[in-house]
Amino acid sequence: MEILYILIPAFVFIIGCIILHNKNILKYYHSEIIAFISGYYLFLCDYKKDDFFLEHKKWRDINHYIICIIVIINIASIVYRIWKYKKILNIEEYQRKLENIQDEYAKLCGDYIKIIFTDFFTDPKGQGGRVSIYKIQNDRFILLGRYSNSNEYNKKGRDSYPCDKGFIREGWDKGEFLIYDIPKWTGSGKEYKKFVKEHCNIDDLTLKKIRMKSRSFFIKTIENEKSDSRQDLGIIVFEKMDTSRINSDSIKQVIDENQQQIQALIKTMKTIYEI
Repeated sequence: MEILYILIPAFVFIIGCIILHNKNILKYYHSEIIAFISGYYLFLCDYKKDDFFLEHKKWRDINHYIICIIVIINIASIVYRIWKYKKILNIEEYQRKLENIQDEYAKLCGDYIKIIFTDFFTDPKGQGGRVSIYKIQNDRFILLGRYSNSNEYNKKGRDSYPCDKGFIREGWDKGEFLIYDIPKWTGSGKEYKKFVKEHCNIDDLTLKKIRMKSRSFFIKTIENEKSDSRQDLGIIVFEKMDTSRINSDSIKQVIDENQQQIQALIKTMKTIYEI
C-alpha cells in the first residue's frame, strides 16, 4: 500500500485532466504541477521516513532516490522554461526585424511615390501635398507607404483607418473621388467638419485626430491586372492644403503610364505586411 503514496500525484493529475477536459494542463501549468509534486515528495521524505516502504526497507532508505528524482525533474523544468523563454525572445526579435523591414519598404514606397508623381509635388499649388497608398484588410485601410514634401505631413501617423469612413471610402466605392474648396480648419473646426460630413460618413473624433486637415483631395483605386477578377489591389490618396482642384486627369495619365510598376509595388508591400 505504501507505493500508493508515490502514485498519488499521477492519479491527481489524471483526474484533473478528466474533470477539466483539458489536455494542455501540463503545457500551461507545468511549473505549478512540478512545484506541487516536489513539495509532496519532500513532505513524504520527512513524514514517512520511519515507516516501512517495503518489507525490509524504510522510507528513509529510498529518500535519496526520491530527492534525486525531484532534482532531475526541477532541472528539466528549468531547462524547459529557459528554452521557452529563448523561443519567446526569438519571436520578439523576429517581430522587431519584421517591423524594420516594413519600415524600410515603407520608405522605399515613399521614394517611389516621389519619383512617379513628381509633377504633383513640384506644382506650386501642391506644395505641402501628400500621396499615400493603402490596401484594404480586415475591414480597415492599411497604410503601405506615403510621401510629402512637408516634413510635418511626411511623419508616420495612424497605420490604418476604418474602411467605412471618410473620403477614402468614397473613392473605394466609386473607383475615384475628387473634392476641393474645403473650408479651412479654424478653432474647433466647425465649418470643416460640417463640409466633410456632408460628403462622406465620418465622425468628429476621427476628423479631430487627423493631423493633415487637407482641403483638396483626389482618390483613385488601383486595379488588379485585367486577367485577375479579384477586388482592387489598393487605393491612392492625393491631398493638399491648397483649396484648388487637383489635376486628376494628369494624375490618371501618370498612373496609366506606370500601372505595372505601381501594381508590383503594392503587391510587394502587401506581401511584406502579411508576413
